[in-house]
Amino acid sequence: MESVPAREARLSPLLRAAARQGRLDDPRPLAVAAQIGVALQAALQIALGVASWTGSGLVRPLTLVTLPVFLGAAVLFLCWVQCCRVNAETFAPGTHKYGVGQAVWVWLIPVIMWWRPYRVVQDIRRATDWPGGAQLVNAWWLAWIGKQFAFGVYVLLDPLGNPNALPFSLANGLAAVLAVLVIQRLTTAQRTRLTAR
Repeated sequence: MESVPAREARLSPLLRAAARQGRLDDPRPLAVAAQIGVALQAALQIALGVASWTGSGLVRPLTLVTLPVFLGAAVLFLCWVQCCRVNAETFAPGTHKYGVGQAVWVWLIPVIMWWRPYRVVQDIRRATDWPGGAQLVNAWWLAWIGKQFAFGVYVLLDPLGNPNALPFSLANGLAAVLAVLVIQRLTTAQRTRLTAR
């Protein structure tokens, strides 16, 4: 494991000072954990959709496992967002619309969760100097919102329908793939910034 002085030696002077004050952290460990959680949750959701579609006896066991995995993935993802948001404040102080604490809470507040998390991630992307990343963030957000909206309409139109229908499971898989890519690219951009000389 790399020592703190060796790690700090690779940072620019501004970032070195922030690292000493405990305001910077490598987002990679949380990114890897979040990516694994998101991918596992999506795989389980797709398996649940297939089991539901085929009438398999695996529906009940998969249902029991999917919710805890989803909650774990959500917690890991929000921890990663928080870490990246703290770093972004050091990269571009005072340029963010929402505070460090709001980076997590905006995901949990009904109605606000439809647009503010997107703004938080875009602010982090801009502060990190991730060139060309807006399109990937936009695609991920549209997939996530589209999936939520379509599911809501489906439940309203057919309250007794199958909430684990295969189309929703596949839409969840697409949103998960895009989320994993956003996590990877933003983490790479932050690590590049952290090690800039």
